[in-house]
Amino acid sequence: MINIIICEGKKSERVILNDYINTFFYNYNFEYNIKEFENGGDLLKKYPNNVDIIFMDIDLNDENGFNVSKEIKKFDESVRIIFVSSSNKYIKKGYEIGVYRYLEKPLKYSLFKEAISSYLKECYKNEAILSIKCKCKIYFIKVDDILYLEVLKNDLTIHTEKGIYTFKSSMKEIESNLEEHNFFRCHKSYLINLMKVNMLDIENNIVFINQNSIIVSRYKIKLLREKLNSCLVDVII
Repeated sequence: MINIIICEGKKSERVILNDYINTFFYNYNFEYNIKEFENGGDLLKKYPNNVDIIFMDIDLNDENGFNVSKEIKKFDESVRIIFVSSSNKYIKKGYEIGVYRYLEKPLKYSLFKEAISSYLKECYKNEAILSIKCKCKIYFIKVDDILYLEVLKNDLTIHTEKGIYTFKSSMKEIESNLEEHNFFRCHKSYLINLMKVNMLDIENNIVFINQNSIIVSRYKIKLLREKLNSCLVDVII
């Protein structure tokens, strides 16, 4: 979940930022939450937990956005603050206090998109991400969230802890990207995340993941058991 704050004095500018945020995250399939503030005083008084990004107007109704940002950085060093302003007066000072980006008004979507994309790349640089292009959308799925994949004819379905995604693809195409992340092809129709296995029923050639029963080829049951043992998963014999 990406938690975003818009601190902007003008309603019309808040609407633009909302539209840009909704458009971006709709296309890239990230969970997000937006909170709006008209002035810096309210933001400081009602500052939420776990804020990731703040879009900060410098010329707020009640006070200077730079001073508000400076106060925020005293108690939340990790938050990324992006200045949005028609003035470049505070660019240098902003970077001195750790402001992440400066975007000039009128705000262009291309520059907004670049700033958010840069943040996400930085945020997830140490995590394995599976990128899936489906029609006009690109899905970014954390590999650690994947439970298993199944294929039926030309449809590939990815089951994750947060949702299910179905699109046109082959298992072979995805399998090569997941081999190094403890995934195992237990059946021609299934690719499972070994770290998510709850139980292996050797007698019936079934593996259980989050209460889902998945068929295991009898030719692969022995190898699967070895793989699970190497991953320190308890095997029920």
